Amino acid sequence: MNFKRIFTMEMYKFVTSKFYLYLIASIGIFNLLATIYFSSLISSESVHRYNTTFSVMLGIITYLLNVGGMIFIFIYPINSFSTDYRNNVMATIISSGVSRKVLYYVKLLSILLNEIIMLHILYFLPLVVISQIRISDENELLLSRMVEILQYIFTEPLIILIVFLYLILIVIVLIYSSILARGGIMSIFIYIGFSILNAVVFNLFTISLIQSNGDTYAQWKILIVVSILIISYITLSMRTINKQNL
Repeated sequence: MNFKRIFTMEMYKFVTSKFYLYLIASIGIFNLLATIYFSSLISSESVHRYNTTFSVMLGIITYLLNVGGMIFIFIYPINSFSTDYRNNVMATIISSGVSRKVLYYVKLLSILLNEIIMLHILYFLPLVVISQIRISDENELLLSRMVEILQYIFTEPLIILIVFLYLILIVIVLIYSSILARGGIMSIFIYIGFSILNAVVFNLFTISLIQSNGDTYAQWKILIVVSILIISYITLSMRTINKQNL
């Protein structure tokens, strides 16, 4: 087996996971429709003609569905490794002559790509809609700072890069946690521990992205710290998987 063939196999496993795809696609469509509705509500000159009860119920349902969607996206890497460890998939691939380094990078790239696909399905179009909201004077107080932040992010390439790398960091930490726990339930608790450690590192060396508020120097510091953490967790993952008895 070569890199391309194993990568194709991993992507095929994702495409044939109909439960994941149907669930994420359904939530994504619901998100888009709910976002269009709330955008029209915020942009309207008068909110009185809208059904308040319906709006509240729609907001609650949208929130709960998104929590569910994020949970499924969160556990996807853990589930992927759990299945492979349980069925000795990685051991079989390695016995066919594939190096552990190649296997790790195939798993890393395929999981990253699948997570990006799921996040795009859930949030890309809704975020585009939100970023285009025009606030009426009457409803100015109804809009949270979220819209302003999104509009700022969409116009700052460095911010987009930092957010993208931070999402990659989250996935890489999930993968490392899954490798340490061999896809078991302990993966979640290990991930929480690493997340706390990462937060401490960020607090020591940087400020939050929101606090940077156009400070390019501070944003570059955040970018460097995120990049160092990504490289560190990839290195640790490689060392762990090289020593594991698959």
